[in-house]
Amino acid sequence: MKLNRSNGKLNFNRSIILALSISCMQTIILFAQVPYPNNYECKEFLNDNYSIGINDSIYYTPILPPFSSVARSTPQKVEADPTSFQIFKYYYAKDKNNVFYKGQIILEADQKSFEVFDSINSYQNQDILFPPSYITHSFNFYGKDNKNIYYGADIIENADQKSFKVFSICYAKDNQYVYYRGEILKNADPLSFTDVKIAFAKDKTNVYYYGNVFSNCPNSFVLLKGRYVKYAKDSLNAYYIHPTLGVDTIENAIVKSFRSIGDLYATDDKSIFIGSSFFENSDPGTFAHIKDNFYKDKNNVYHQWHKLEKAIPESFKVIGRWYSKDSEHIYYQALLVPHANPEYFELVDNVCGKDKKNVYFTENIIPGADPKSFTALRYRWQMDDNFIYHDYEKKPLIDRNTFSLEPEAHDKNYSYNKFTGEPIK
Repeated sequence: MKLNRSNGKLNFNRSIILALSISCMQTIILFAQVPYPNNYECKEFLNDNYSIGINDSIYYTPILPPFSSVARSTPQKVEADPTSFQIFKYYYAKDKNNVFYKGQIILEADQKSFEVFDSINSYQNQDILFPPSYITHSFNFYGKDNKNIYYGADIIENADQKSFKVFSICYAKDNQYVYYRGEILKNADPLSFTDVKIAFAKDKTNVYYYGNVFSNCPNSFVLLKGRYVKYAKDSLNAYYIHPTLGVDTIENAIVKSFRSIGDLYATDDKSIFIGSSFFENSDPGTFAHIKDNFYKDKNNVYHQWHKLEKAIPESFKVIGRWYSKDSEHIYYQALLVPHANPEYFELVDNVCGKDKKNVYFTENIIPGADPKSFTALRYRWQMDDNFIYHDYEKKPLIDRNTFSLEPEAHDKNYSYNKFTGEPIK
């Protein structure tokens, strides 16, 4: 994934964010479904990467690149002694003879004195969208022994052991230099250098994002609150920051009054912004975050950036993770639920609700379901007085009277797969 650099500023192509998100989900699904190649069989997982095979050998399974079309990596045999093998942190491990990084021996490392810096601690709970797989695939970690400082398996030449300090997976410093991904960050001042949050850092002169300067106002720089979309500002500019794609200056923003709203939006005295773009036809004076991904102004209600058809802002309220209502309508995310009665509507679970006449899965009526008796069971099963349902689909061939989930889904005729609802014959 490339960051485009121009005039010392970082920019990104916002049009690929959705594609990346979808691709990420597809990779996760594939990973869950496809077996390991080469007939590898695991006896015991030691962590996400290291494992013991059925032959008692140690294996390392590389992390795939983000959004990879390959479902699983090939486990690689590690030339380690299985009886003394132990994991430090992250990709580092050791046995009685050697230190390993990503399954490979670090020839120069001293096994007895080697230790790993806690370089991911500040990376936790940061409310950012993609990073775990993206960052940990692209970045290494810091370690040391009684002779050297290491970035991954590579020695950082001339790094000072006594003063070496790791801020995060990105940044470190000693009394001479600042380091980004194990390389000297040119012109950065180690004395004043400090991290702000993960990819962000600053010294007395500049603010850095993934090792690149994008602001020359470190004293006034501040990150604003936001989960999926991050904003920042200094005394000169307001910025939109995507965690993996870069930084964009928001043109014509009024910096003094610029602030974030909820997890998606920002505003100043005159405009509403989503990302670095104006959110058209919204009213800045009344625009507010309701809850989760719901927002409103005096004229409209929004789920994320989608306007809810016919929604009445004055009576609008969020009633569940995905459902909301006003005095006349029920909504699932941004979709109007036809025929649903807001006076009697109640939740069955996050994706299902009912009123006096119907049961609804998302915005659709479940044909024939009895709202008075319909209830959610465990393992994606539902039932009413007449039928059993799996994933909100009626299963008329399952015997309602003898159906049970103990110990597994079954009736008098068959057992049923809890993931598909199909008979196990």
